[in-house]
Amino acid sequence: LTHPKSAEGLLYVARNMVRELLNGEKYVVGMIGSSVAAAHDNCHYDGYDRQVVRFLSPIWKAAGSDFEFRNAGEGGACGDNHRNQVYCIQHMVGNDIDLLAYSWTYFEGKTRGFVEHEKVLRWALMLDKSPATYLFSAGQGKKEDKHNCFADSNNQKLLQMYGSKYGFQAHCLEGALYQFEGYPGKKWGKVGYGMHNITRYGENDPNLSEERKTSLGVVWRNWHPGPLGFEVASDLFAHLHTSALKQALRFIASKSQEISRAP
Repeated sequence: LTHPKSAEGLLYVARNMVRELLNGEKYVVGMIGSSVAAAHDNCHYDGYDRQVVRFLSPIWKAAGSDFEFRNAGEGGACGDNHRNQVYCIQHMVGNDIDLLAYSWTYFEGKTRGFVEHEKVLRWALMLDKSPATYLFSAGQGKKEDKHNCFADSNNQKLLQMYGSKYGFQAHCLEGALYQFEGYPGKKWGKVGYGMHNITRYGENDPNLSEERKTSLGVVWRNWHPGPLGFEVASDLFAHLHTSALKQALRFIASKSQEISRAP
């Protein structure tokens, strides 16, 4: 996480989870963004959203509900960008989402999108379920940014203001990858990042061709992450998500005990 207030904000994320668990309804994530969100240059199966679903859906089903990820990512050449998409959340991913994910890394330039980040936060909160907002950055490509690609003062102010109260979260993919000694930075087509050379689902499949195995180990296709890069991104989101889900389940369990002890 890119600000201490984000950890406090997990309580806000858990709030929507509690409602869906008690009502037996699915938890919905909606994502807007560029070709990174859409996982261009990859098989659909290997995209960020599909990996998140395969990780989290069984957990939600075990809790008696379900998990849905609506991905409205699109290529940047279509004419949309981070400046106008923030007004179209409801039309792109629905009014009933529990969490909004956003990724427009390469379009935000030197401002790092802080103006649009605040807009998307405010517009998301006006939706029916006032979803928390989650920023995913594919990284700025600089090793000095390895701990926080949202380290600029403007984005830090947003995380300070919206982190604990409204569950605003942000993750930097390269911030995670640079924690490993063997990660060389954005090397297109490079297999492995110093810890793993293939995705977990590829490692456990004995029927894969050598070509498919190599493909599943690619961290960056080009500016777009490859399957292994998206696995790291998926794990970052899943860790945040399951941390909030544990808080939600603990809250429900504590209230159930209070009710059972009541005269």
